[in-house]
Amino acid sequence: MTRRTYELSIFASVVVTLALRVRFMFTPLSADEGGFVGIARAWGHGRDLYRQVWVDRPQGLLVVYRVWDSIAGSSAGAVRAMAMTFAVLAVVSGATVATCLSGRRAGVLAALFIAVLSSSPVLEGFIANGELLGGALSLTGLATGCLTIVGRRPARWMFLSGVLAGGAMSIKQWGIDGFLALLLWLVLALAFAWRDRGVVRRWLSLLVGGFALVLGVLALHGALTGWHDWWFAFAGYRMSSRSAFVGADWPRFWDTARVALPVLVPVVVIALAAFGESLRARRGRGTRKELFILPAWLFMAAIAFAAGGQFHRHYWITLTFPIAVLGGIKLASVPSRSLRTSLVVTSVVPALISALQIISLPRDAVPFRRRLEPACLERADGSTAGQQLGRAVQERHHRHKLPEKRDAEPRGVHGRHIRLLPLEHPQSVQEGLLLQSQRPVLDCCWPDRRE
Repeated sequence: MTRRTYELSIFASVVVTLALRVRFMFTPLSADEGGFVGIARAWGHGRDLYRQVWVDRPQGLLVVYRVWDSIAGSSAGAVRAMAMTFAVLAVVSGATVATCLSGRRAGVLAALFIAVLSSSPVLEGFIANGELLGGALSLTGLATGCLTIVGRRPARWMFLSGVLAGGAMSIKQWGIDGFLALLLWLVLALAFAWRDRGVVRRWLSLLVGGFALVLGVLALHGALTGWHDWWFAFAGYRMSSRSAFVGADWPRFWDTARVALPVLVPVVVIALAAFGESLRARRGRGTRKELFILPAWLFMAAIAFAAGGQFHRHYWITLTFPIAVLGGIKLASVPSRSLRTSLVVTSVVPALISALQIISLPRDAVPFRRRLEPACLERADGSTAGQQLGRAVQERHHRHKLPEKRDAEPRGVHGRHIRLLPLEHPQSVQEGLLLQSQRPVLDCCWPDRRE
């Protein structure tokens, strides 16, 4: 594959990821996005972070929101443009990792898989959440480290890899899967002499040094702000109440798994089949030691996914990156071009069909969960769906004493043309999916709980 063909193919994958997200440019902000915008603005206007305004996220995520707010504003379109920017970064970085470890063909396929899987609307891929932003930065750090390991960049780039990994952790606490994969590989390379031990020790010190620098800056700001408040927000809150070990929402895991697995499993299964085919074709040849980075990365990503414990849809974004890169590398190793093309198409079709089903829905259609709001779907008093939905909004405002907004009852809530979708698309209204463009039909921050 020529360099020009390679670059055009990566550009095509960038176009794909943007095209799959553009439908949601003006979908109202989710509860997370709106909260991050509000806290970042309050912090920017002099409020003390973690004292006067609190959120269980590191400072890096709020710095990103503050900077983006100062550049482009905080409208729904502006925040979604930020998500698109990080999505493009993930596509390019994933292609770089695969290219370093297995060649340009693998890079092209990895870029395509990342573009399709991470953009999936059923995984909330269009939202500017910590999983997307931190995952993209973690993947960039991994790409930088791989460039150093294969000799395409000097050793000092390993320090940059550590800094990027620290930046990813400052956006999402568990966004260190790429860093841990590199760290594990370097430790193994040092133990088994895969490379010159002096070189590996230098790489290891630079990687850890870059990461420690960012962690030190975060801790210093936390100490100046109030160590107890910062530590509780950074780690204490989740360790004490919201993790895989304490307060884990396993019912939600099974709920979101039913949505996520049809998107992710085809790539995994077909990649495993392709791996078996490539083993037969490469019988007798050795395996490049650098490839051990990939299973280590997938393992660390799985730990990061489980560590959060709440298993929202967007948690699955963490797994899309290593699955996509592994799938691209394994499918690229299939010797038959026709078979390889067929496997690639079969891998992405389920995710594309899922995305297009949601993208094609009309904007006045509100996906709803029966078990979250049974009153809206089970009343038999002859009222219309729109009237039932309007009553539910009023009841929620009264029950939870939510502040009334000028747009709390926009056109359509009491009208006849609001339709509740069947449960084939059970998106939570609280998540802000597929509501009327620039009209927050249910902008009232409902708690996502089970009735």
